[in-house]
Amino acid sequence: TEIYTLSLHDALPICLLGFACVIWMGARQILDSEIQRWLSTQAEGLDRFLHLELKGTDEAAVLEEAREFSTGLPRGSGVQLFNAEGRLLLSRPPASINVSPAEGGSIVLVEGRRARLISQATTIEGRGYRFRLWRTYEEADATLWQLAKLLATLTPVFLALSIAGGWWLSRRTLQPVDDLTRAARAVSLSSLSNRLPLPPARDELHRLCEAWNEMLGRLEDSALRLKQFTADASHELRTPIAVIRTTADLALRQEREPRSEERRVGKEGRSRW
Repeated sequence: TEIYTLSLHDALPICLLGFACVIWMGARQILDSEIQRWLSTQAEGLDRFLHLELKGTDEAAVLEEAREFSTGLPRGSGVQLFNAEGRLLLSRPPASINVSPAEGGSIVLVEGRRARLISQATTIEGRGYRFRLWRTYEEADATLWQLAKLLATLTPVFLALSIAGGWWLSRRTLQPVDDLTRAARAVSLSSLSNRLPLPPARDELHRLCEAWNEMLGRLEDSALRLKQFTADASHELRTPIAVIRTTADLALRQEREPRSEERRVGKEGRSRW
């Protein structure tokens, strides 16, 4: 099984791109929810308007009130009124919507433009009517397009700032490590008394420096004991070796039998030891 890992240089652009996509999709969801909320509010307002402001009981009076209500609708929205048989009585502005009057809560095409539709039935003076309101996504799409251009502009800027900030932060964070590395390389057998500088923050690096300094202290003690032992041994061995050399020199200067002289030198050497 192969394991693929992404470096920070590769992961940062992906994270920024994903964050930009999340922002854009969240904005689209908010705008769509706002359109649905607006349609529900307008539907309740139209139903209340037809019941409270109606002057007369015939179909013409209902049409007049629906027409008056439509004058207050913003651009990109409209209303249609149907009688109980499903016959279209009013469409302001004129629009062709290829769905049944009872169908609502869906996204349809109104004159080639994407729009959300809501449908609601009402009864006025014993007569059944159905109206439906729609609103296009033109304003929402324009807003999303502006947001997409803004994100496309800001994402590279944030990427560059993030890379520069990450480089500066990493350099500042790793500076104590570089200092400790140089100090550790400067330590030698002749400079075991040197110690690594302790970082001000009591973190893992601080504990590592403390452990390193403790190790240097133990090495320094061992080196001092070894130096002292070598000096003591040299002093202890200096006198016997000098006696042996003197005796050997004297023996070589005298004319005696070789074997008896060797035995005498050996005995004297052993007695000295």
